[in-house]
Amino acid sequence: MQFYQPQDARKHTTTPYVTGSSVVGIKFDGGVMLASDTLASYGSLARYVDFQRIKKIGDYTLVGASGELSDFQYIEKILSELVVNDFCLDDGYTLTPKEIYSYLTRVLYNRPVSYTHLRAHETGRN
Repeated sequence: MQFYQPQDARKHTTTPYVTGSSVVGIKFDGGVMLASDTLASYGSLARYVDFQRIKKIGDYTLVGASGELSDFQYIEKILSELVVNDFCLDDGYTLTPKEIYSYLTRVLYNRPVSYTHLRAHETGRN
């Protein structure tokens, strides 16, 4: 059996994804503050230097993400559709952060046990 050394790991990556990290949230008396860097990496390559990983959803909610960024883009898309549908109801109410959180937990909970990326299911790649 052959073992790969850590320096060989980059050579054997067959499916690099665009990933990012460093999202921080701090709760204080006046509210919540979110901060993130804007670097997105493709494998070991620093590919995108201006990727926004914190998005405003509705009037009162911010969502930040690290990890696989195509998953975040998919989540941003479905949350934006949720907000548009809520706006179209024109009932005088808007989605609260708690309601958006609850919806998002259901979306993430329903991911398959195989842990394939969300984007793979949207495009039919499994």
